[in-house]
Amino acid sequence: MVELLRHFHERLRHVETELLRMDRIAGGLFVRSLDALHQSDLAFAVIDGDEEVDAFGIVIEGQILELFALETPVAGDLRVLTTMLHLAPPLERVGDIATNIARIAWLTRALARDGAVLAHVDEMGSLALGLLEAATAAFVREIWDWRIASRPWTSQSTGSTEA
Repeated sequence: MVELLRHFHERLRHVETELLRMDRIAGGLFVRSLDALHQSDLAFAVIDGDEEVDAFGIVIEGQILELFALETPVAGDLRVLTTMLHLAPPLERVGDIATNIARIAWLTRALARDGAVLAHVDEMGSLALGLLEAATAAFVREIWDWRIASRPWTSQSTGSTEA
């Protein structure tokens, strides 16, 4: 029983890590899409990168559903899995938005740029990126709070003092 629980938590941590990688990639694409508005030759790297974000979303969703089906999580584990299941689609959407910005940058590359408009877009992009970072930080805090709260239960039930 203890070994099954340990294996479940290893798989859960793997999904958490993959979701955070997806977040970094999607956020990076978003930043590069804003850069592409100033330097349109960056657009294709953003467009190509969206496929990686989409692939992460599919894999993560599959892993979460598998954990739901095979492990029957409860309490904190259930909350973490449900949260992760709801975080992957918005991260995919960040990649889609980055792709749309990059396409606009490429399609309008021959047009004159208005510095004031670009400054406003950069400012809006910074605000959006700040919101993404805040959401990620909240998720990471929730994971750590959950792990700290569940640690005494795990060590008492297994007779181990290891984390």
